[in-house]
Amino acid sequence: MFCLPKSKEAREFEVALRASDLPYMFIMDVPIALIWPSHQLNFDVLKAGLDELLERFPVAAGRLVRKNGQIRVSCKNSQGAALQFHQSSEKMPSPEAPSSAWTKYFVGSVHRAFRDPFNTALLGARLTTFTDGGCVLCVNVAHCVADGAGIEALLQSWSHYCGKASEQTVLMPPQEPPAPVLDRSIPKELVPQAKEHVKKYHKERASYSSVVVTGLTLIAKYKRLDALKDFKLTAADLAVLKQELSEKLEKPKWISSYEAIMSLILRSLAYADGRKSITCRCIVNIRGRSKLAPKEYFGNALTYHEVVVPNEGAPSDTAFAFHEGLRSGLGDEEKLNLPHVAAEYFVNHKNEFNHTLSRARYVRPFFLSVSDGEPVVNSWLIFNFFNMDFGLSGQAATYMRVAPTFRQHRHVHMFPSSADGDIMLRMTLPPDTMERFIAALAHFNLDKVLKEVPG
Repeated sequence: MFCLPKSKEAREFEVALRASDLPYMFIMDVPIALIWPSHQLNFDVLKAGLDELLERFPVAAGRLVRKNGQIRVSCKNSQGAALQFHQSSEKMPSPEAPSSAWTKYFVGSVHRAFRDPFNTALLGARLTTFTDGGCVLCVNVAHCVADGAGIEALLQSWSHYCGKASEQTVLMPPQEPPAPVLDRSIPKELVPQAKEHVKKYHKERASYSSVVVTGLTLIAKYKRLDALKDFKLTAADLAVLKQELSEKLEKPKWISSYEAIMSLILRSLAYADGRKSITCRCIVNIRGRSKLAPKEYFGNALTYHEVVVPNEGAPSDTAFAFHEGLRSGLGDEEKLNLPHVAAEYFVNHKNEFNHTLSRARYVRPFFLSVSDGEPVVNSWLIFNFFNMDFGLSGQAATYMRVAPTFRQHRHVHMFPSSADGDIMLRMTLPPDTMERFIAALAHFNLDKVLKEVPG
């Protein structure tokens, strides 16, 4: 079935995508599975909660349309968000099973590259119940609509409204989450800066010649398929690793889970590639850090920050170098604002997306990591997917999986995988690099910490 907002005002909702949303338009959905081994959600409660959700997030009920040279999300004449129910005749797969074991339970196809995104639901969900009493809720969100933070806000609100619909005394989350900021226009005070930086942006990062070079490099690289491997890091092993890294610094300092994990990944990648140092592009959430994205912004509020890490010294040195490099750019307003503002200005005011090569100019920075071989890191460790019960009286999901179709060349994705604090790392590398990476883990005696998930 399809669900639409109740009010006429929400059904008339329409907003332009930003340039930062557009690279994801034809590339991917974000397919998440939330798993309850011993409980079953109520489909009618899910439906009632979704009806309320779409009043607050009408963008999730829309469709992509072209209008006056822009790509927009519009609820006008849209069928709405897709919601399905499936009662399986099978037992639930083991909660410890790899992500591939859950792929068939996702709603529809989970890769937008082979579909028409202008006629596709931007939010889809499927509830599957099993004969042994468990269930899985698979949610599929178009990445051009929201990033990880946006998806978390979407699911938190949905769970809250399911609790109200089921008339339970326990609501997870207990308070209604803040209203999302859906406006994707550029703040007026940034427009003069945008005009000033457009030429610089195009010259340095998005010239037509650079687009052609990047395209040829991509074609050459994609002649061979990537290898995908998932690795598991338990909460206990992570705690030991963080403690060891902190103690080995000259002055013991706090090191985050993200930084501890990256010390393993970057050291092993540098060793596998035979490099003395490695440049890593970290995907950074700019909500609350940039005039372009207030704290509750719903969309893609992302930028890249480059960190150069030496492949020398102890792993603790690598972790601390990553720590220092990552934080050095987060207070730089120009880095966080202006490249994106310049792109937004041209997309929204110059109708440049009417021309194919012009569209490629804005997508190019997103693909730089593919053409130059440097890793890109995307971490979801700060998001909490285990405090949502969807009307089950405080019984939240205990496991989470992400479908293997969510992958990108030379990307490191970090996801929470269980309510106990275990983490899943997804690596997508050329097959020969993957072999050397796994050998590097063994060389550093890290294969006992970062355990390869079979299948």
